[in-house]
Amino acid sequence: MNQHERKLTIELVPKPLWGNNLAHRMTRANWGKVRLQALEEYQNACGICGSETKPLECHERWEYDDDQHIQKLRGFIVLCKNCHAIKHYGRTNLQAKAGRLQIQPIREHYCRVNDCTELDLHQDYSRALVEWSRRNKVDWTTDFGKYAPLVVLPHIRDSNRPERVVLQEM
Repeated sequence: MNQHERKLTIELVPKPLWGNNLAHRMTRANWGKVRLQALEEYQNACGICGSETKPLECHERWEYDDDQHIQKLRGFIVLCKNCHAIKHYGRTNLQAKAGRLQIQPIREHYCRVNDCTELDLHQDYSRALVEWSRRNKVDWTTDFGKYAPLVVLPHIRDSNRPERVVLQEM
């Protein structure tokens, strides 16, 4: 079983897109509304493992068109802390190395949810890093789709590349 067939997957955001998400581009009040809507939709439980342990976090679901270089917002899912840590496993590893969190319980969670081994996790992460490295080499257009009207704040970029954002309905 490869990573894309697993229930819980690793999603590494390409560097050119770091910080370019709806949560950072809308008002705090509107993000609160989106989050509450997602919690209601998922009945206050993780959309992957079913955990009701708080805090539950709202995660943006992105799709990447590697031919057109478009990042498309597809919606939201509620995740427990461990599932969210796996989604952002690159950042999670950096936090663990800095001593801000314990990585082993997160690894065990991945293996339990996917019924796999730590070797499988390591291989899935290696594949995700290869994909991430490839995606880092291109400029991306962000398509917020039906959520575009909520975009009110600029994306603060670390590079000099021009930003391309699609602000229209899907």
